[in-house]
Amino acid sequence: LNPLVERLLRSRLHGLASKALLVISWSGKKSGRRFSIPTGYQRDGDDIVVLISKPGAKTWWKNFRSPW
Repeated sequence: LNPLVERLLRSRLHGLASKALLVISWSGKKSGRRFSIPTGYQRDGDDIVVLISKPGAKTWWKNFRSPW
């Protein structure tokens, strides 16, 4: 399902989903490999907050540093 949603978000039809979803891309901390996945987000003023459901079952978000 992720590849289909990612293609939608990168297409001209992105307006159908881009109010709640975005494609986040990063390089692996150890491997250096490039990854991209669609994920939910919300705006908090000028900030964008990425939403992670069941974070204990996922590891991709550990490649990011906390801004504080």
